[in-house]
Amino acid sequence: MATDWWAQWIMCIPCALILSYLVFKANCEEGYYCVKGSTTVWACTAAFWLHIVLHTLFLKYVVPRFRFEGKSDGADSNTYKGCSERIAASWFTMNPIYVLRS
Repeated sequence: MATDWWAQWIMCIPCALILSYLVFKANCEEGYYCVKGSTTVWACTAAFWLHIVLHTLFLKYVVPRFRFEGKSDGADSNTYKGCSERIAASWFTMNPIYVLRS
């Protein structure tokens, strides 16, 4: 899989932590359920894992439906050698410090 997919997936962990914190803080608030003891831990754990599963399913099945299938501009097939032949400027030829040293 692509690096950007994994970068998006790894964000499910902090989001799941935030959700489990929210479940913990919402416990026993006025107008909400009030669970005691280990049930609170199980509720936070269930919220954490449920979010990871839903986040993964969303990335795997929903996000690819919005993928751009347009015509490529060719930037993905360019090589460094081809670009340096067209554009000779680089860090070493344009940086004043390196120009003074040579």
